[in-house]
Amino acid sequence: NGSASGKDTEAAGSTAPETETEPATEASFERGDRSADGYHNASVGIDFKLPDGWIFYTDEQLAQLTNMSAELYKDKDILEKTDVTSLYEFMAVDSATGNNIAMLTEKTLLPVTAEQYLTVLKTQISSQYEEGLMTVSEGTSKTDIAGVTWTYMTVNAHYSGVDMTQYYLVRPMGFKVASILVTDVSGAGLAYYTGLFSK
Repeated sequence: NGSASGKDTEAAGSTAPETETEPATEASFERGDRSADGYHNASVGIDFKLPDGWIFYTDEQLAQLTNMSAELYKDKDILEKTDVTSLYEFMAVDSATGNNIAMLTEKTLLPVTAEQYLTVLKTQISSQYEEGLMTVSEGTSKTDIAGVTWTYMTVNAHYSGVDMTQYYLVRPMGFKVASILVTDVSGAGLAYYTGLFSK
């Protein structure tokens, strides 16, 4: 439906190198906290301010996306205790435009680089969708979110007669990867969405 599946940006960042030497292992990811009007994650170093007119998915709705109970989802240590491999931190939606932002966490067997993660993701997207439905950018780029560099790829998507742009932004953190998925239906551009985050 475009809200949880991943136009090129205008000078959003420079093209990333083809390879990265070492996965980022110095940082450790911990789940953040969502309030009525925002989200805070100290381990990632970001705050997200819910824009006017936007709404957050509830814990119950987020739990349904990963086929788990709401009570289990609320456990801050769920990624350490269960075989759950990915988890939604939050999903925010503008019901007027369909624009949305989701932040997710995924466990990895070994530390990976952003390039490695996005290469696998690109392969998965290409194999799951018909040709012409989703067009993935050739390379990756980098952008700043709250003073930290994130690597991203751009996907031009077409759903039910609607054209949209999706940005998959990732930041490896040890054995976990923090990712932000932006679905831009209105053409606001990546800079608008990254501007919703602060330190």
